[in-house]
Amino acid sequence: MNASTKSIKASEALEDIRAGMSDSQLMAKYKLTAKGLQSLTRKLQEAGFLTQSELGSGMSSAGNPEAGTWKCPACGSALSGETATCPRCGAMNPRTPASQWSHEPSATGGSGPGTPEVGLNPAVESLHKAKPAYVAAASSSALTLGAVDAAVDEFDEEIIPEPRHMDSTDALVLVGGLVGALICLALQWPRWILSVFITLVHEMGHTIVGWLFGYPSLPAFDVIWGGGVTVHLQRSWLLAVGIYVLFGWLMYLYRRNRATMVFLGIVALIHAWASLTQIHSVIILFMGHGTELIIAGLFIYRAASGRSIILFAERPLYALIGFFIVLHDLPFAYRLITSVGYRAQYAACKGGDMNMDFVRIASDHLNVSLPSVATFFLVCCVMTPILALLAFRYEEYVHSAIARRWVREAPSR
Repeated sequence: MNASTKSIKASEALEDIRAGMSDSQLMAKYKLTAKGLQSLTRKLQEAGFLTQSELGSGMSSAGNPEAGTWKCPACGSALSGETATCPRCGAMNPRTPASQWSHEPSATGGSGPGTPEVGLNPAVESLHKAKPAYVAAASSSALTLGAVDAAVDEFDEEIIPEPRHMDSTDALVLVGGLVGALICLALQWPRWILSVFITLVHEMGHTIVGWLFGYPSLPAFDVIWGGGVTVHLQRSWLLAVGIYVLFGWLMYLYRRNRATMVFLGIVALIHAWASLTQIHSVIILFMGHGTELIIAGLFIYRAASGRSIILFAERPLYALIGFFIVLHDLPFAYRLITSVGYRAQYAACKGGDMNMDFVRIASDHLNVSLPSVATFFLVCCVMTPILALLAFRYEEYVHSAIARRWVREAPSR
């Protein structure tokens, strides 16, 4: 649970307010500030379960200027508390007593109190068919405390993150994608097509990271030896300085969000340290294969979560491509570790005129063996689907953290 989020049972708070508890008593019991108490009572009023008269003499209304207003459940308009229906769309005030609901038969044959669709034009009627829980609860003459809690939850400004559980559909999508990836590896044409995709991702990784460190870069296919190649031009210090101008602009933009400021500052310091050492060359070389794994992990996560999916068929396709990349890279890393002949073959891939990425990392920059670099990459391959599934399980936590860093002003606590 987020430390800044309070969980209050709405039915219990509603009973205490109706019992005449004062502001100070309520704040002490629920450990609320004056602003928090105002937010709680406002949500109960907006949901239609608490009127100004029910607040009693113990609670002040001065701190709640919106006490006499209500929010239209259909179109969201803010309206006077005395208005029975929304003049914009015709929706009924959810605080209107059940006895005042229309008793005329509806178009669907229903009748009697608690039928808000009655007498509305077709557009408004369609809105009411999708009415939220609190409208249905407010239209009932026998309102239960459970309905109060469910209704007030509709107004929660902050969702408490919870781990996500995989259902049978999610599991079927991932298993189907894994099986599809194995089939593609076994068949020549699907394997070749997906290998071309991997080459594109690989070279784009070199290109993007090259630009981030001040090297104008251009990806291309290698028509002589096969695969791809990225051309890095001489470093442009104007471009390199521009990166820090961008960091400065972002820090100014998020100057009221301290956590985001700290995050940007740390990233800028790491970038500066890498830029001034040979580490940036290692990162540029590694991020060809590294970007392959990033895309694989992202695709597996999207397949599992269904995030940003338009057609269901996208999910197994994402799973297939994601698992194919991982299964393509795993044997590559394993053979570099275990086979002397394969390491010699890998070093001669470009005819001996150009050293391969991992060879350059090992010999030119880190002064370690090629199997050591390959072992690190093998660990990254194994961790990719694991991290993707962890991102699926804890996506609400991740999204909550990103949302807090994304806003320009830190959320009030």
